[in-house]
Amino acid sequence: MTIGCKDKKATFDPNTRMVVNPESLSKASPSAPYSTDTIVRYAMEMASTRPDNSSTNIITGRREITKHDIVNKKLIVGDLYDVMMYIDNEPQLGWIITDDTREFVITAWQHENGKEWIDAHAVIDLGHKEPKSNGLRDTIGYIPSVVLEKAKRDITEAFNADDYELCSALFEEAFTFVPITGEQWREKKANGTL
Repeated sequence: MTIGCKDKKATFDPNTRMVVNPESLSKASPSAPYSTDTIVRYAMEMASTRPDNSSTNIITGRREITKHDIVNKKLIVGDLYDVMMYIDNEPQLGWIITDDTREFVITAWQHENGKEWIDAHAVIDLGHKEPKSNGLRDTIGYIPSVVLEKAKRDITEAFNADDYELCSALFEEAFTFVPITGEQWREKKANGTL
């Protein structure tokens, strides 16, 4: 039996989310400023920027990390509408792929004393209230531009080929983060080496 394109598009897995994995341990720098465990536990948000350096997102320029998979060392970002949406009953890729973003940074919050990270795993996964925004926030990791561009290209190709199983798998596997301090990230950004 042949399944029409419209029927196949309806099989896009509604549980698909953007999953951000640590860079391969074989590639990880031994002098990384933060461990993978630290990033997965304390990451609070993911922010993206456009080529004009403005923040971007559907509303605020930031997307909350919605789950911290401490065991498998993964971050789950946003919801289904970030990866796919329906327009006139037809599935379309969401803003993570279609928006003109060039980089994603992973940010964490510190307490007002600037000495302790706020445990985002406890805040989000365990149902506590989100911390007040008067703490300090800075970058603790990022998705390199080459990784982001390849992921967007591969996901778009899979989606356009109606290969929704591969498309969902890529959302779970193609994005990898590298530990970095805010100061290091800003320096790389200024040098154009992200």
